[in-house]
Amino acid sequence: MRFYQTIVILRPDLDDAQAKENSEKIKGFIAKYDGEIVRMDNWGKKRLAYRIKKNRFGIYLNICHKLEGSQVDSLEKEFRLDETILKFLVVRLEADEFERICGQQSIFDDPDKKSDSEEGSSRGDETATKAESEPEAEPEAEAEAETEAAEEIN
Repeated sequence: MRFYQTIVILRPDLDDAQAKENSEKIKGFIAKYDGEIVRMDNWGKKRLAYRIKKNRFGIYLNICHKLEGSQVDSLEKEFRLDETILKFLVVRLEADEFERICGQQSIFDDPDKKSDSEEGSSRGDETATKAESEPEAEPEAEAEAETEAAEEIN
């Protein structure tokens, strides 16, 4: 199985229940072709850069899934036949890209749950801890360096 990220834009006139129903239908399309959904995010209604089928807004869905390469054409055909889908894009990802993009916690998940990056395992937290442990330069030393630099200029 290969890794994919799919962005789907739904019609803006759908209410929350209809949008959820359509997301379940999309899950069914992927399951129909023996795919596995890893993560699905509803990004909500956003303004489009240009009109698509006379619409200025659309409801965005971000789907990370696994699927056989031979089944992608069939999945795209299902998307084209669905009238509630304005536009879609299916992008194949490498394993490391898939982990980076889709392995993180969904922003629509329970905020009480912590992802790995929030628990301090990310690289940025290590550097922040390292910087906090180093003592700051003393103001007197900084003043002396500024005075020496000014003398060199004169």
